[in-house]
Amino acid sequence: MAATTINDLPDVILSNICAAISDTRARNSLSLVNRKFHSLERATRNSITLRGNARYLHMIPICFRSVTDLDISNLSPWGHPLLTLPAPSDPLLLAHRLRQAFPLTTSLTIYCRIPLTLEILLPQWPELRHVKLVRWHQRLQAPLGAEFIPLFEHCECLKSIDLSNFYFWTEDLPPVLRAYPEKSANLTCLNLLTTSFTEGFKAQEIREITAACPSLNELLVACTFDPRYIGFVNDETLSAIATNCPKLTLLHLVDTSSLANERGDPDSDGFTAEDASVSREGLIQLFSGLPLLEELVLDVCKNVRDSGPVLEVLKSKCSSLKV
Repeated sequence: MAATTINDLPDVILSNICAAISDTRARNSLSLVNRKFHSLERATRNSITLRGNARYLHMIPICFRSVTDLDISNLSPWGHPLLTLPAPSDPLLLAHRLRQAFPLTTSLTIYCRIPLTLEILLPQWPELRHVKLVRWHQRLQAPLGAEFIPLFEHCECLKSIDLSNFYFWTEDLPPVLRAYPEKSANLTCLNLLTTSFTEGFKAQEIREITAACPSLNELLVACTFDPRYIGFVNDETLSAIATNCPKLTLLHLVDTSSLANERGDPDSDGFTAEDASVSREGLIQLFSGLPLLEELVLDVCKNVRDSGPVLEVLKSKCSSLKV
């Protein structure tokens, strides 16, 4: 009697096993076992990062049609506008080929140096729910918000925007959110923890953003708690966040100085040289307004004195908080 091997398992079980493997190298090794495993691996892969030269259309893989998470931010020549290369092919043809190769894409990561890239690519996937923009080059001289308009024009199902690796001006975002109130109200995740900022989002901008996006579940913002700067975050800002976005389950407010390589050393008493303009009462009001909170980061980088009792309030008001 022949021995039973893994190949004898039903395809449904094998597909579930393949789908549970997330490590890329492990999946690549799995696809080399035999043709059956190759087909199963390709059919269950849901994310891929493309590398290579965007000029060579024939090198775009066409066997990953189940991919929903597509990253094309590493296509070379890196940093150049993807769809305006001096290539022999039409930019629209490249966009169409990507659409054909990855028809189920709902999450897109792209290096966007000019708005035209988004104008051509985004209509290819009308079901996009998450978009991550990447750019380290200088911002173009364009009207405020011009680079974000294609996101709201072409993505009817947009739920999540990640700008953590995108160089832009903080004043670019609020006007666009106000101009598209319905789509802004549908956003559930906004990552504005941009490491290139020197001062971060000002308090007024944070209030405008949260007012335009009342359905947010996740909010990550780079800001400043230093009262010596214009637009620093204070109790009023924290209150506005809790009032405007009561559904938040994840909140990260990070002072931009913490994103630098060096941070101020505390005194022997455990205090820094300056106090933040955030009080105990302001924190209590914040926690009281966010009962669904599960993850919290307040990287203030300044003193918040007499904050011990606040932790007791945090425990009682945010019962779902993960330690």
